[in-house]
Amino acid sequence: MVSSQQRLVAEKLGIRKVVTVVGASMGGMQALQWAVSYPDMMDSVVPIIPLGRTPAWTTGVLEMLRQGIMADPRWNGGNYPSSQPPEQGMRLWSGWLSGVIVRTPGYQESLFPNSQDAIGYLKGVQDAGWRRMDAVDWIYQSWAYDRHNLGATPGFDGDYHRALKSIKAKTLILAGTGDLLNPEYEAMEAARFIPDVRYVAINEKLPMGHVSGAGISAPENELQNAEIARFLEAVTDRGRKIQ
Repeated sequence: MVSSQQRLVAEKLGIRKVVTVVGASMGGMQALQWAVSYPDMMDSVVPIIPLGRTPAWTTGVLEMLRQGIMADPRWNGGNYPSSQPPEQGMRLWSGWLSGVIVRTPGYQESLFPNSQDAIGYLKGVQDAGWRRMDAVDWIYQSWAYDRHNLGATPGFDGDYHRALKSIKAKTLILAGTGDLLNPEYEAMEAARFIPDVRYVAINEKLPMGHVSGAGISAPENELQNAEIARFLEAVTDRGRKIQ
């Protein structure tokens, strides 16, 4: 994915260097990959709720989601007409991924003191979200998610820590406290080895998990905007380096 993005930027758009590469979730994983694969192409990188490598926990979550989709009779090995997608499998996918695993138990409790209210909420999540991605598309993306490991970058022979140490860009990691999809311990581990890094937990007062990176609340948006603005001001010397 990142190699094709780099070719688009460099070969088609003619851009040889960028101020920063920013991404959240899988985009944060790709931002880190940019920094390892093309260390001289950016001044900075801002991975939000990222992984430098995918742990067994995350692969397990994704595999169960895949199996839920594939158990739908309409799945048919991925050979379904666009007019008849595997709706039941995608409803399960949407409810579990967007309504449960991206949040923390504490955050759900704050939203639904009466636990039964969560059922109606999840039904709404499913109704609104099951059509937002094609099932085959998501499954292929999830397989790429599984295999993400910066140590597998050519030249590092599987050495994850050496890959992290090779990052030249100034780095700001914004991690979701209590993240159940991209566990925060992986972001913390990455921060231990990146040479020039600042690590920020997005919300420690009320850990929301993975959804923190989506700016689900005003305080989280304000924190991320402020942290990124300060970071980029330092990277660009208040814009002087890009004038």
